[in-house]
Amino acid sequence: MKTPDSRRRLLVGSFLGGLLVCAALPPWGWWPLSFLGIGLHGGPLVRREWASRDAWAAGTLFGLGWFAPSLAWMWFLTAPGYLITVVLFAAAHGGATAFAVSATRRLTNRRAFALAAGATLVEAVRLSFPFGGIPLANIALAHADSPVARLAPVVLVVTGEIPLAAEVLKNGGHALSPRGEAFSADTIGARLNMRDFLDTLRSSVIQTE
Repeated sequence: MKTPDSRRRLLVGSFLGGLLVCAALPPWGWWPLSFLGIGLHGGPLVRREWASRDAWAAGTLFGLGWFAPSLAWMWFLTAPGYLITVVLFAAAHGGATAFAVSATRRLTNRRAFALAAGATLVEAVRLSFPFGGIPLANIALAHADSPVARLAPVVLVVTGEIPLAAEVLKNGGHALSPRGEAFSADTIGARLNMRDFLDTLRSSVIQTE
């Protein structure tokens, strides 16, 4: 039986989970926290039934904890754009969470997969929408330099994060963009240089504010 306390724990846990995912990203780079954050958010959703509105609230708070700090640099470029982006991304994760929970009523053994699939779809979409896509603050970026990247020779990685794709190729693996474009050793260097240039430009903008 769900109680106000259990709902409160769900929502607080989801928000804290989002903060942990954020802490796994650069410049902090505490990559193991991404797994803890995902578990803190998804665990309660998998273990019991929830109303769709509760699942939406949990997913949205998870997104706010994740994106509000990690995309804070956008504030210095466009404050309205930052607010719109954070709210839009958070609400999208809320919608994906609510759909996954609703679609797996009495099928909780499939819910973990549904939650992961929904989050992956949202992450793929946000690489191209809005504003032409914002391929930053992605969980894959947290693992570009982690031991997870060393699994590259035995897996095909789909990612929009150029550093992770470069690490995968270096280890003999294969990498695709979310749009289905294959990264290659011939082109990854130029893409990595461009990404580093944009990161430097972004940092310069923030420091001059």
